[in-house]
Amino acid sequence: MSTTDAVHSAMKCSLVRLHSRILNECLCSNTSTYASTLAFDAELRQLQHQTLPCMEPLIIHAQAQAPPSRALQSGLIDDATSAAMREELQRHTHGVNLHQAFLLLHRAWFVKSLQESDGDPLSGPFAKSMVAVSESASKV
Repeated sequence: MSTTDAVHSAMKCSLVRLHSRILNECLCSNTSTYASTLAFDAELRQLQHQTLPCMEPLIIHAQAQAPPSRALQSGLIDDATSAAMREELQRHTHGVNLHQAFLLLHRAWFVKSLQESDGDPLSGPFAKSMVAVSESASKV
């Protein structure tokens, strides 16, 4: 198992545990408060800031001679390239999972902000949710 594999597994486990708590306390409860949402937001942001550089996407542009699936099947991609592709996919998956968690956490408050605003939801009490949803949606 490579370092990136191990880090990806550890980060995924941390995020899944946090996701589970978010589901239980915020989304499966009728008594959820905005304060609890902001507390979970802080935990997600801490996890995001703890992401090691090896988990940041590299975004390498490659010019393939054949479709990737055909290249893998025909052996055109060596083991090192295949491992690098897997690690890059793990990096992107980690980022998408984090932003998905932000979207899940803030979506109800985002909608409430839109419904209750008098023209500018960014000046209302749920502005942090407006920003969180907008930022995460643009990342995904």
